[in-house]
Amino acid sequence: MNSFLELSGQRFAPNVVVSKDGNGNYTTISEAVESIPGSAKGSYVIYVKSGIYRENITISRPYVILVGDGASKTIVRSKLNNDDGYNIRNSAAVAIAADNFIGKFISFENTSGPQKHQAVALMSNGDKCAFYQCSFKGYQDTLYINQGRQFFRECKIYGTIDFIFGDAAAVIQNSSIILQKPIPGQQNVITAQGREDKTKKTGIVIHNCNIITANNFQSGDAKCYLGRPWKKYSRTVIMKTYIHKAIESSGWLDMDGNHGTVVYREYDNYGPSAGTSDRVRWAGYKVLKTEEAKAYTVKRFIDGNHWLSSTGIPFTSGL
Repeated sequence: MNSFLELSGQRFAPNVVVSKDGNGNYTTISEAVESIPGSAKGSYVIYVKSGIYRENITISRPYVILVGDGASKTIVRSKLNNDDGYNIRNSAAVAIAADNFIGKFISFENTSGPQKHQAVALMSNGDKCAFYQCSFKGYQDTLYINQGRQFFRECKIYGTIDFIFGDAAAVIQNSSIILQKPIPGQQNVITAQGREDKTKKTGIVIHNCNIITANNFQSGDAKCYLGRPWKKYSRTVIMKTYIHKAIESSGWLDMDGNHGTVVYREYDNYGPSAGTSDRVRWAGYKVLKTEEAKAYTVKRFIDGNHWLSSTGIPFTSGL
């Protein structure tokens, strides 16, 4: 095992080091992932030094910890996309196919651009996966949180259409959600939650975040919305979050006539477009009271008090 590593006040003992210049155990992340011994037990730490890694990686072993030198320094980048024949599951720079994954201080990107439509930066299929000070950059379908419990803290998520989507139980906390400039004629939609079974405890919770625009986005570039229902029982909750003026006063957008069965909630948001008097008049839309909002906290929605402490990632348990 390598010597201890200090990053942003956190201490790591990496099992392997990835460095593009050869000053590590491997020069690609894929090689490091493939080298994990079958006999390995407990957490397996892969430290990825600064650099741009143009790879498409699948992590299928549980308890992998991927640590970079910072989201602006360690970048995993894909250019695969739907228009070029890759479906959303295969286009991701990194696909998580195991439980208890942790990502810290690293950027996951898809550089296909808005003209290539669906192009995933990261897909997570695992349970109890957590990300800290990471960046997710793309346009349409940037972050695919497909299933399981997911937690994001102090991250940056960039996109245009449905750029946070899937049917996980996810809490995004103390993060920035950044609207990019789409191609002409498109509209920006932050979330497209995909719950098909109304009994499932899944949904996207955005808590204590900032919804803002990227430097390339100008007023009037596109209409922008908080979310639309990808599936019939789509559930999205936005709480205690700053909402930029780019968001339409109606807040939400219909999709396939699913607006009657959605669970769309807001609580104690602020900013130019946080007012709810002109929001959609759907049966499934509601402004929460404090006691109701507590159901969507880390403690209650993803049972975070029982598994996040071991990740070393800070979190707010309640409102």
